[in-house]
Amino acid sequence: MLDRFFLCIGAQKASTTWLYETLRHHQDVYLPPLKELHYFNSACEGHSLPLNERRELIDNQIRGRGQDTGYVPTTADQVWFKTYCAGEISDDWYMGLFADRGEASAPGEMTPNYATLPVQGFRHIQSLAPNVRLIYILRDPVERAWSQLFHKIRAGRQALDPGEETGDLETFFSRRDVMMHSNYAAVLERLSQVFTQDQLLVLFHEELHQDRRAALEQICAHLSVSMAGFSSEISGKAVHKTDKQLMPAGLKQRVIELYR
Repeated sequence: MLDRFFLCIGAQKASTTWLYETLRHHQDVYLPPLKELHYFNSACEGHSLPLNERRELIDNQIRGRGQDTGYVPTTADQVWFKTYCAGEISDDWYMGLFADRGEASAPGEMTPNYATLPVQGFRHIQSLAPNVRLIYILRDPVERAWSQLFHKIRAGRQALDPGEETGDLETFFSRRDVMMHSNYAAVLERLSQVFTQDQLLVLFHEELHQDRRAALEQICAHLSVSMAGFSSEISGKAVHKTDKQLMPAGLKQRVIELYR
């Protein structure tokens, strides 16, 4: 069992990377050097998360953290990466990823894809961590999807011109995976079937940006750790900040109608 465990389950493009980098500087919180472990969604889909995919996850996240924060893996991080790549995925494998948490009282991880888990996936989480504390950050669903588009373009995974109001753009916003990440009501309904209300902390991306300290106070209280545990000044700087253009008004209205 994972004791005093927590998960941030999303939403995608809702400051989860900023939260990860911030909580990594709290002495009582343990987060692995890989932000997104993708265990529960892989297990739920019957996907083995083969070695090449695990290595790709590590390479992509190291590259991204290096570009955004100047991150360079430590020797301890490299050892952890070898553990992550070793053996077949299982509950024991997953729990072993938190074995070296030291004195930290609140271990956890952040994989925004967990928000799209079906009820059986949330029950899997509960079976390993009955008292898990969940954090779910919501963002304007249309703005979230627009930011997701720019993230994919930046990563080279989407070849679209956001300045052209084409059918391909509308197809992106109507994709099932994109819509699922913006359908917060459905996520909250599934969560309510498995977890108690006090296990879930819901925050809003927009409010978090207005007062990061107030949001962190709520998070620390939720995880039963002290605000005094931060080893560095709390940064207000966004981690994945990009100079993205405004969403064309016509397209925005159509996406608003789509997401109602």
